[in-house]
Amino acid sequence: EYSEMLGYKTIRKEHRSTSRGGGSSQVSTNYTEERRALFLPQEIKELPADEELIFYEGCKPIRAHKNWFFKDKVFKERASMAPVRIKGAACGLALGRFGGFDEDTRQSLPKGFS
Repeated sequence: EYSEMLGYKTIRKEHRSTSRGGGSSQVSTNYTEERRALFLPQEIKELPADEELIFYEGCKPIRAHKNWFFKDKVFKERASMAPVRIKGAACGLALGRFGGFDEDTRQSLPKGFS
């Protein structure tokens, strides 16, 4: 569950009570500490549309603003660029494990890879 992955915090709660008697009143204050999830499941669902939670192995969770690439001129231009083609044996070996090569890759492989 995401709430558990995010962790917990301690909340200090104040409780006041008033006692009356003999024509006077007395107020006493007590404090208790409670464990609470940083985000409850419904709070995660209620995050604004432009915010997200990022979980990365070995790191604390990150609350971030989404990067809407199509709203940023620089990122929008980068998104329209053609993908980079990787040539060479390393690419061929990796692709070979996943069921073969496409024609462009097959033509760019060194002899002996097919």
